[in-house]
Amino acid sequence: MHYEFCTLFDKNYLTRGLSLYNSLLKHCPDFKLWILCMDDNCFQMLKKLELEKAELIQLKNFEDPELLKAKCNRSHGEYCWTCTPSICLYVLRNNKKLKTITYLDSDLFFYSSPLPIYEEFNNNSIMIIPHRLPSFKKKKEEEAGKFNVGMLIFRNNTNGLNCLNWWRRKCNEWCFNYVENNKYGDQKYLDEFPKKFPDVHILQHIGANVAPWNIRNYKITKKNKETYIDNSILIFYHFYQFKIHPRSHWLLPCPSDSHYITKNSQYNYIYKQYIKSMYGAIKKVKKINNNFPLGTLQRQSLITGLKEANLYKLKNIIKKIINYPGESNNRNMKIAIFFKKFKTLYNIKSKLQFKNFSNQLITKFFNANNSEEEKIFQKNYLFFKKNYLKQKNNLKKLSSTFLLRDWAEFEKKIEKYFLNNLAINFLSHPMIKNTMFIKPKWHKLQLNYLEKKYSSKKLKNYLCENKIGHPLICNLKYKTSANSVHHLNHLSLFEDKTKYNLKNIKNIVEWGGGYGNMAKILLRIKPKITYNIIDLPIFIFIQAIYLSCIIGRDKINIVTEKNPIIKNNLINLIPLNKKILNNIDFHKPDIFISTWALSESNDFSQNLVERLDYFNSKNLLIAHQTTSSSMPYASNIVNKINKFDILYHKKINYINGENYYLFAKFKK
Repeated sequence: MHYEFCTLFDKNYLTRGLSLYNSLLKHCPDFKLWILCMDDNCFQMLKKLELEKAELIQLKNFEDPELLKAKCNRSHGEYCWTCTPSICLYVLRNNKKLKTITYLDSDLFFYSSPLPIYEEFNNNSIMIIPHRLPSFKKKKEEEAGKFNVGMLIFRNNTNGLNCLNWWRRKCNEWCFNYVENNKYGDQKYLDEFPKKFPDVHILQHIGANVAPWNIRNYKITKKNKETYIDNSILIFYHFYQFKIHPRSHWLLPCPSDSHYITKNSQYNYIYKQYIKSMYGAIKKVKKINNNFPLGTLQRQSLITGLKEANLYKLKNIIKKIINYPGESNNRNMKIAIFFKKFKTLYNIKSKLQFKNFSNQLITKFFNANNSEEEKIFQKNYLFFKKNYLKQKNNLKKLSSTFLLRDWAEFEKKIEKYFLNNLAINFLSHPMIKNTMFIKPKWHKLQLNYLEKKYSSKKLKNYLCENKIGHPLICNLKYKTSANSVHHLNHLSLFEDKTKYNLKNIKNIVEWGGGYGNMAKILLRIKPKITYNIIDLPIFIFIQAIYLSCIIGRDKINIVTEKNPIIKNNLINLIPLNKKILNNIDFHKPDIFISTWALSESNDFSQNLVERLDYFNSKNLLIAHQTTSSSMPYASNIVNKINKFDILYHKKINYINGENYYLFAKFKK
């Protein structure tokens, strides 16, 4: 049987494309592979390699006005995805006698003949392959889609062409590396194929498109020199996110945290062969041009390499140390063994250093592989930064009357960081960390209280961190930070002491919202609420970025003088502005929340909040300190709630200094 394939890749994926080509030569020698070269370096190198069964397509001969328009508003990787349906159409339009065209991702590798796929495809018009995610990952299909773009077949008939044209149109309109309105890249559109077009075949052969996301479903064996997935022969593997180092006889070929180097049946029967092919492809390219960008990872120094290798091994040890369920003596023994083994390599000199090191290490593992979150963060950062620059002069002028001197200086420093380049790990920035984060030493006491109140399942739902901001993880069981534990503790104690059911909340006002963490937790407790945050302009925009990355930009409403309207069931972000605050209708919030922010405000702010009856809120959840040289008006809060009955006002014993909870209810 003769096969017609097409693919696309750039210089960084060229060695993967060569490995794909070589595997096709071995297992289906009668084929033609059209290659769309996504840059000129790739085209020139492939031309020199003289691949007999490949036909090269230069980007300049391929692009049309619609693609060039799309190219302007997306990244290079997103543009590669955009071109997927277009390369299939391009080949069919320029080779009208072709019966079918099969698209292949460049990081596929064949282990046997693709004939069983085509026999199953039979006379259908379109073929797609499901992700086949294990049950514990099925929810991921809501974001990434039920089907994978890795291999697709389109027949050159009306139905196949209609499908390709529809897909191309959709990808040209929208194809980005984040989830939005039931779309994700070029891939989520595949979910619509069976609904919109007849003769769509969903491939059943499990040996096709085996990948890191589904390999746990199967038992891998070797029979008569062939690799089997359960009882089906392995046809091809999808080497998603495969990364490789330059060849070394004694160092690992892949990063130490990669599952591609784990010594098991997958490695012996699948990965080892691909790694060998990749090094063969690299060698061929280097013979022609030793300086060609090979898409390999740079090797680290020996010490750094040893550290990286050990980090991977330490992951499970740290899990046991941090959440060891046995007696304290056993736990301490494990800590001692760990400490002794690695203190020299990591220059750890004390148990306190070890504890800090452990938390940092856990955070590193938790936030690994966050490329998707990085893209989402960057898009939202650039969007809200642009909005802030348009409004900043007016906003800062109007907010200055609300500030103590220390906070005015702090605002300038945070603004400088925000405008220079707010990074995805912004929560580790010293100024943010020192003012918005609680010390981890208190979280265990608070967590003990929360574990008595909620089931494990609920706590995991309420506390589990998102990767945005890179919060410092202090507990692996709940994958949470001390800050989230602290915020849920406020809410839970308020519920217990006032008997107010948090699930009855419809409307919240928070004075000083930090980076948006309290709002995130309350939205998990009660997803449909109107949440209003009043804060300094710079923090309003940081909150907008953080929360839009988690719940979507369409759920954020930044209130302005021109549009001073609270929108129901959204996060309403209100900059400190006397005119807005005097005229806006908050619709009688159920709770006014301020954890230390109001006691850190000046007398003008406190008097305004009192005069507006805490924005006509029905209940108060306040945490405050007492007056000091840096907080001269802190104690005044207690005298500014005359229209409320105090239900609970007690010192917070585990926090150093004079800090209090104050819960109150509006007098009827």
